[in-house]
Amino acid sequence: MRLKTILLTTVATGTLMCEPVMAYAVDSTPDSMGWFRKKKKSEPNDSVKSKNEYEKLTGDGSIIHRGMFNVYQKKNDYYFEVPVNLLGRDMLVVNKLQRVPSELNEAGVNRGTNYENQMVRFEQDKATNKLLIRQSRPLPLAPAGDAISQSVRDNYISPLIAGFKIEAFNNDSTTMVIKVNDIYDGTETSINNVFSNNHKDIYKMKTSSK
Repeated sequence: MRLKTILLTTVATGTLMCEPVMAYAVDSTPDSMGWFRKKKKSEPNDSVKSKNEYEKLTGDGSIIHRGMFNVYQKKNDYYFEVPVNLLGRDMLVVNKLQRVPSELNEAGVNRGTNYENQMVRFEQDKATNKLLIRQSRPLPLAPAGDAISQSVRDNYISPLIAGFKIEAFNNDSTTMVIKVNDIYDGTETSINNVFSNNHKDIYKMKTSSK
């Protein structure tokens, strides 16, 4: 039995040693390892489109004035670049006259006159893709936790006064670009409306000078 076991072991060993060995060459390119790697997520079309629009609005042919909001001039169009980290913060808008016609000058309204100030907040409305401007109004004091405090909030809301379409975001979406032509051509008067909001004061100044 011992001799038979040795012979069987020898035959099995010889069979394994004589078995032909198959060699395979594997391409080392990344495609061959694709099933090991996670697929790179493609950017949403809206995001790519917004970045392309940003480059068009702020790139070649644009004049930039840097500040808290970068202001871009593209031919006859004007744009604000609003940082996202400034949304929801109270900002004081100060309007001063740069130049005036003789009629206003004679009425006592001169260059540099501060004619309208207001506190505003910028808010992003993702549902409509707009940047909203809300007039910030202080609330009357009410005891915290008192039932009257809810009534105060409901009856003294800060109203929305303007909204602008968001034209584009920068590459990392930390700023957004809005077109502001309407503010300066008289179409949008909620931020600076020297004639409608102050016509009574101007009229009084004019009549008192006679």
